[in-house]
Amino acid sequence: MMRWLLTYADMITLLLAFFIVLYSMSQLDQAKYQQLAAALRSLLSGGGSSAIVVSEAASEGQGILHMAPPRTDTREGSDLRAIGERVAAALRQRGLGDRVQVVLTGHELQISLGESVFFDTGSARLKPAALPVLDSIAAALHDLPNPVEVHGFADSRPINTGLFPSNWELSAYRATTVIRYLQSRGIDPRRLTAVAYGEYHPLVPNTDPAGMALNRRVDIVVLRQTETNTPPEQIWPPQKAPSAGGG
Repeated sequence: MMRWLLTYADMITLLLAFFIVLYSMSQLDQAKYQQLAAALRSLLSGGGSSAIVVSEAASEGQGILHMAPPRTDTREGSDLRAIGERVAAALRQRGLGDRVQVVLTGHELQISLGESVFFDTGSARLKPAALPVLDSIAAALHDLPNPVEVHGFADSRPINTGLFPSNWELSAYRATTVIRYLQSRGIDPRRLTAVAYGEYHPLVPNTDPAGMALNRRVDIVVLRQTETNTPPEQIWPPQKAPSAGGG
């Protein structure tokens, strides 16, 4: 058998496919071509995803491609910037925009609540002025699927009372106080986690009253929604392999 025939047949097939593509492109109108080019640029640059699908009109000679609408993620919880803007808008609507600070980092949204508005020094009882702020935050987060952590902090001054033997207990109590209030406003408790940092994560040095006031705070942290199907893996103790013999 002459091997050159295989190469020749492959070349003829490729040429046929090439001319079919040229013919198909000649049937596209300019608007659809521009849509296709824009979609390809977006996909290659890592932008939003647009689907390219086969048109039902292809059999009628009216072109073979059209652009489907861009797919959008219906889970608003995946967009932390949108959540931050939603929280800020809810606070501004009630004239409370100066009570908190909303900061977007690479993997979380931080809503910082200063002690001056929310707690008295050495106390974990919410001030009345804190309640409308938390109401606005709870309303903005209510329908979202994202996990929410509440971080409690304290300054470096030691505390030793019957309720708070140290700043660990004080910061933990502040975090859980905010969590209980968010739960009372309809936030699913399964989304909520309390974290206590004591005095060990200050924003600024604890060298003066102003710095200490900044370090006495509670942060409401909205995390990105993550989904994983990875099964748990037991590291210790090692699981025994099933015995080969019968029992």
